[in-house]
Amino acid sequence: MRSLARRLSRALLVAGLALALVAASAGPLRAGPYADKDSDPMRILYYAVYPAAKAAEWLVFRPLHFLGQLVAPDEDERRALSEQCRSTERRPHRHCRPG
Repeated sequence: MRSLARRLSRALLVAGLALALVAASAGPLRAGPYADKDSDPMRILYYAVYPAAKAAEWLVFRPLHFLGQLVAPDEDERRALSEQCRSTERRPHRHCRPG
């Protein structure tokens, strides 16, 4: 029990020293020069709309895209499968229809 407390205190001391070293090596924080693009009023609207748009993308549109792929598969994939069926170099794919 005593060795566990000693190891824990030593680990905390090392972590604290590492944090102090990183904090001491960091330069002072300064604001950059002001640019006109920072004053765009639409930027405020962007900050409000972007999270809602990302949430809608992940919660609505990506699942709809997934379901759409199940109903109507990608044409490129079907074209590649068709080329595999016509290939004479190897045995036809198991999904190829005879004829």
